[in-house]
Amino acid sequence: MNGNWDKMKSNYLVKFFILGITFYGLQTIQGPTQAIRVLSGHLHYTEYIPGHVHMGTMGWVTMVITASMYFMMAKISGREIHSVKLANAHFWLILVGQLLFTVTLWIAASSRAPCGRPRTPTAPSRTPSSTPWLRCTRTGPCRLLGSLLYFAGIVVFAYNLYMTSRLKARAV
Repeated sequence: MNGNWDKMKSNYLVKFFILGITFYGLQTIQGPTQAIRVLSGHLHYTEYIPGHVHMGTMGWVTMVITASMYFMMAKISGREIHSVKLANAHFWLILVGQLLFTVTLWIAASSRAPCGRPRTPTAPSRTPSSTPWLRCTRTGPCRLLGSLLYFAGIVVFAYNLYMTSRLKARAV
């Protein structure tokens, strides 16, 4: 960035890449931290682990891939992206949707007593106390809203790419 952080406001690709790299950094810290034996016993059978995975896939991977696809589509088609406003809307939809989804998984994990390791190999991996979270109560509406916002962002992304790739009508 070389001190040009104002590009976060003016360049839609920079937003995607910087936030994607930020989520990657968080994943890089969070993953090994979960492997610490003391923490692993408390986190392993909770929704914290899926929250970690979704932060990576919905945050890091998706943001970097969609920014790359925007960049490549503009290069392949030989023109600018159809709508920078739609690209910005796509960014905010997937960011807010991803955060709602991930953070509510972490809240669900921290709001109940961790079950630790099962005592026998055939013991269920979830305790009865965790089933309300799986039935979409309490944090379920936030996860649903986050998923819908995220999906809306992907639809906006697909539309923007489609409109960028369309052939322009020939001038008569």
